[in-house]
Amino acid sequence: MEILQEWSDEKLKGLDAFRKWCQDQQELFPSTTEMSKFQKKFSKTAKKCEFESGFPDERVYDAYASPDVDETLTNFQWGAIDLDAIRDFMYEKVGWEAQKVDDVLIPVMKEMRKRSTGGGQQTLDKYFSEVGSMHGNKRIQNVLESMGSQKGKGKRKEVSQKGDNVKSKKAKMQT
Repeated sequence: MEILQEWSDEKLKGLDAFRKWCQDQQELFPSTTEMSKFQKKFSKTAKKCEFESGFPDERVYDAYASPDVDETLTNFQWGAIDLDAIRDFMYEKVGWEAQKVDDVLIPVMKEMRKRSTGGGQQTLDKYFSEVGSMHGNKRIQNVLESMGSQKGKGKRKEVSQKGDNVKSKKAKMQT
């Protein structure tokens, strides 16, 4: 998310600029002038990045930018596990006999049942009770807020002289 925020541009140009920047960081003496706070933090990781010859792929970008989403407003409910279908699938694909599937899945199903009736780890749907709720990860929440406030403006953030395109915490607190 932070990479998309940092190199936000029209369609694939931003991702292409990201790839070129990573490749520049892999040189013996990469340029460190006019780097944003994120770029300075990410530069060591960038040295390890490897890119396939087709990166960035327009199909992947389009799938990410415009996902096929079920917009049904009904509440999602987890269905019961179809043990017979899983047995058939595992026999067909992996060659497992029904007993092997049972040995693996039945303890998992018991644990799931125990957790759903009280205590234990919550299931994924517990985290989506409110649409638009605050994200638990502060870094991702900052990116989402920043991207949401920029949506529709069509402008890319300018990098200041110091290369820091993020307001300081002090400045944020004063606003």
